[in-house]
Amino acid sequence: MDVDVVEAPAAAGARGPARPTALVSPFSPAVLSLRGPVGEVETELGVLSPFGEAMAGIDEADLEAGAYEVLRAELEDEDFLESLEALGAEVAGRHLASSSAYGQHSEALALGESEATQWMESVAAQADRLLGSLETQFQDRPAGALTEAEIDAAVGFLPSDSELAAGPLAAQELFLGKLVSKVKKVVKGVGTLVKKGVRAVGKLLPLGKLFGILKKLVRPLLQRVLKKAIGTLPASLRPAATRLAAKFGGAAARPTPAPAAADAPTDGGTPSPDASPADAPSTDAPEGERPWSSETLVDEFDAAIAEAVLAPNESVAAELVSEFEAESAGVAAGGGPVAALDAARETLARQLVAADPRETPLAEMEQFVPVVMAAMKLIKLGVKVIGRPRVVAFVAKLLATLVQPMIGAQAAQLLSRPVADVGLRLLGLEAEGAADGSLGAEALVATVEDTVREVLSQPAAASANELLLEALVQEAFTEAATRHLPAEVLRAGLVEAEATPEGERGIWVPLPRQTRPHYRYRKLSVVEPVVVTRASARSVTFTNGETLEDRLLEAGARAWPVTAEVHQYELLPGGSLGHLAAFELEGDPESYADAAQEFEQLAASRPLPVRHPAHRPAGGPRVYRVRVRGLRMRRRRPFSARLDLTATKPVLRLHLHVSERNAHLLVGHLEKREHVQVVALVRGLVGPAMRQALTVRLRHMLARHAVTVPEGGAKRLADALADAVGKGVAEQLSTSAAALTTAAKDPAPGVTLTFAFTFAGRPALASGTAPEPVLSIRAGEHRG
Repeated sequence: MDVDVVEAPAAAGARGPARPTALVSPFSPAVLSLRGPVGEVETELGVLSPFGEAMAGIDEADLEAGAYEVLRAELEDEDFLESLEALGAEVAGRHLASSSAYGQHSEALALGESEATQWMESVAAQADRLLGSLETQFQDRPAGALTEAEIDAAVGFLPSDSELAAGPLAAQELFLGKLVSKVKKVVKGVGTLVKKGVRAVGKLLPLGKLFGILKKLVRPLLQRVLKKAIGTLPASLRPAATRLAAKFGGAAARPTPAPAAADAPTDGGTPSPDASPADAPSTDAPEGERPWSSETLVDEFDAAIAEAVLAPNESVAAELVSEFEAESAGVAAGGGPVAALDAARETLARQLVAADPRETPLAEMEQFVPVVMAAMKLIKLGVKVIGRPRVVAFVAKLLATLVQPMIGAQAAQLLSRPVADVGLRLLGLEAEGAADGSLGAEALVATVEDTVREVLSQPAAASANELLLEALVQEAFTEAATRHLPAEVLRAGLVEAEATPEGERGIWVPLPRQTRPHYRYRKLSVVEPVVVTRASARSVTFTNGETLEDRLLEAGARAWPVTAEVHQYELLPGGSLGHLAAFELEGDPESYADAAQEFEQLAASRPLPVRHPAHRPAGGPRVYRVRVRGLRMRRRRPFSARLDLTATKPVLRLHLHVSERNAHLLVGHLEKREHVQVVALVRGLVGPAMRQALTVRLRHMLARHAVTVPEGGAKRLADALADAVGKGVAEQLSTSAAALTTAAKDPAPGVTLTFAFTFAGRPALASGTAPEPVLSIRAGEHRG
């Protein structure tokens, strides 16, 4: 193999000749020769009681500490998390779509933000009115004397779980419905604490005061959702338990459970793009910090409610609420790392076009690398960035050497033409920017960005040896170049294996083009056609426990195989499924939140029945959409789980949501007394895909409640629960057949089978075995 040996430029201020380094350029010698001579080249969530010893007597300390845990357990709510994610997708789509109407105007994002803020303000106003009416109507009502039916009557009509399952709802309707459910949980939790004799909650009685507290907390929560969606939240935060430990004298916190699954990217703060590596702050994550995920927003909101409820007096409660409001207002200041990265990409692209190819663009790289670092946590959750100035400076120097052969106007134009042809043409987009070289420069900037992200997320030990670090940069840069640059400008042998049978090889194109330079995702330029057999559809599983077969059948597929297209994407910092919903679907969707359900995150453990790029995703989470003409596939939650720790013995309720299509099948089997087919159908609902999703759910649920399980314990428990479901239906079908038939014939869509497992104690949850369940049957979809 031919090796181009170049010398890395000496660091600023260094004396003597530079140490030679064998960096191999990925660019074709033929392309380099077209440029002519360029001169000599140098080359786990801590859940803890907020009370210190001074705030409780010795006899009450354990009671109050347990109260915090009981209240947090009561507040846990998958549906509320889902509603926040829907709000986030909706406002993200609205923000970027509004911004695109202003073209490449310098204030386009700010103008779009104004419209998104107005929409979120309307949601906040509705929430204010709802909670305000409860505060007024029940201002003198004691805890334990308010029923859920009274709350429903006071707020008026809100969608039920069955109505939510029947079809798409506006994101604000979904949120308001789940907010009322959250209110019910708070009231129930406070009533439980009163019965247990926890005196601290007395300050919020009667209940009017409690509703007043909730009203003050909801608006800051919505402000965080808004700022996360438009990209202006800090990259990470100290969790509530860590802050409380510092505030109240610091009891030991329990480990933080990892998020069950990565969601839409979060947002954060950044150093100035003009800062040098030496001035850039270290981006190593301080102990206990968490990324701003939707789950984090809910955890912080629940923690704020629990803190206020259990604070020793009204004054402390008001202080905690004010603190939550101030934190939400504080995260709104500044443009955040997403805006900084947008600007840095555009600046570097211009600089590379205007650069003198006889000089390495070292200063430009030194400015760009810290900006990429600041946004890394937004798409690589939990990553610990190698941020030491020496390492950053060294990586910047190597990158400057690698890109030098392709800088300058002539080189940019050489790159732009094939990028426009292979990238934009295959997506049916206009070949903009080919003449001025901007497309080629953008592709080169994307290559540098992915290289920085890959190298600086390696273990810290990788930076200790310069030779190893050089190798990492070399490998990452070559990998990134194959992602963003056409084969004709790369060395022979780098990309042939990735070409499709038709000879087309895709590259990743930054989108949406309408909002340039504010890119939020990339799309692979090759859209892959695929013939999906029923067997292959059954093998494709989703994180919520569904399979592709389930979704196709529920969407109306009746004949196999199904002809489909697979569209593949990567989210960039600040990107969300709402952005894809706004720009990647046919027509104008009525709800971006609902349209976002057509996209799924790709995981290595859940492969697709199609060829997809062998190279690792460097931009961010890999997302795909399976499109079948004439069918609208919609995400559906096949199960929900709830752990109740308020009773003497823990009760885990597993709600199995039987779809309307399967409910009709059940009726047919029951009318023919085909009980074997009924049991087989239910067992099919708790197959491998559902068990995999249930394992993730249990792992997070048990960690949240400080139930320590051995390695593999969550999976063993999930399998035991699923097996018990099949056994329970088989044993109880003779006595439950009539109830199941009635529920399946009910007009409400679908049926809910609830299996209640009562464990002997908390340690029994970690045993990996399941007790005999009690089965209850209800028409429609129910999650609690």
